[in-house]
Amino acid sequence: MQIELWPIDKLIPYDNNPRKKQAVNEVANSIKEFGWQQVITVDKENVIIIGHTRRLAALKLGLKEVPVKVASELTPEQCRQLRIADNATSAVSEWELEKLMQECAAMPEVEFKDFGLDLEAELLKAQGLMPDDGSEESQEGVKQNDKITVIIDDMSQKAEIKAAVTAAIEGLEAHVK
Repeated sequence: MQIELWPIDKLIPYDNNPRKKQAVNEVANSIKEFGWQQVITVDKENVIIIGHTRRLAALKLGLKEVPVKVASELTPEQCRQLRIADNATSAVSEWELEKLMQECAAMPEVEFKDFGLDLEAELLKAQGLMPDDGSEESQEGVKQNDKITVIIDDMSQKAEIKAAVTAAIEGLEAHVK
């Protein structure tokens, strides 16, 4: 795989990009913190296949050049398929909550919301509850529990996690073992 450094204005956004909500701030935070770890992929005509949000994040950061891979071996149909497949994979992925909490507990100073991870919402989803999005719409059909149990192996994080869970599920009883 050959990666090239391109001027950002050489990239052409795909006009029919179906992704409507893009995590520009979160990706910009990631690039700022960790550098470029994922390149932007374009077709033979410099049209973005993968990386629309990365391009917007780079613009937000004022970057003039970005790492690019040209997928010259792909047909136009394959480019369209890849564009959708790349975005769809995150929608079907799920967290192993216990492992996620262990990893996050090892980094208590990190604000994971800056990178698009809402731990409180993940805890609620794991219990079959819906995070409060501020809307007044009914949540019929959503399983509602009156208790949530969180098992924590690292007791040094007990107070922080209990506070987060309690805040996330205001009005429900939270027990930490």
